[in-house]
Amino acid sequence: LSANGGVAKINIAVPANPAITGVVTLASPLPGEYANPGYLTVAGGYIFVAAGSESDPQSTSSTVQVINESTMKLVGSPFPVAHSPQQLAVQGTVAYVTMFDAVQLESIDITDPENLRSLQILPLFPFLGCHAEPVVVRNTHAYVGCYAEGVIDEVDVANPSNMRLVQYLPGIDAPQRLNVQGNYLLVTSGVSGGRVYRIDVDPSN
Repeated sequence: LSANGGVAKINIAVPANPAITGVVTLASPLPGEYANPGYLTVAGGYIFVAAGSESDPQSTSSTVQVINESTMKLVGSPFPVAHSPQQLAVQGTVAYVTMFDAVQLESIDITDPENLRSLQILPLFPFLGCHAEPVVVRNTHAYVGCYAEGVIDEVDVANPSNMRLVQYLPGIDAPQRLNVQGNYLLVTSGVSGGRVYRIDVDPSN
């Protein structure tokens, strides 16, 4: 990697003739460092981007960056996170980002998109460890896919500043993506010839 990655906005109103309507290049975490966007999500008119980096120190050279969706311009400064941020989920005024190598989940206050603020960094190793990739939030619980371990960690996020691990759901091969449909958690597997799992997450059932 020798240059920063970026985000493009594409108008697909005419599917046969998509048109790029905006492009923004991400900011360097620090001079000489490069941002490599891997995942994004949109909330409240802003695009939140998980941008990894192989630069040192790896504890702070990766970032979450914010783009104004209408102007396609960066807002604020790159928000430093641990190495290997994977996916983002936003609920209300809080973003949750998973870290694969750092084995953790971080909650971030996005009330002011120009000034992100860390709420908590939760280690994900008390059960089986968790090299985390996907994350989704349903009501007061987040579900984190632990790719290498083949489990889903359930995290109570009722208080995003005091998250806590509740339990783990084993037997999910290489979870890569999570989605919530009603009372069900849908999980795609990254193994060859992978599967799609449906998990009932309603405790009343």
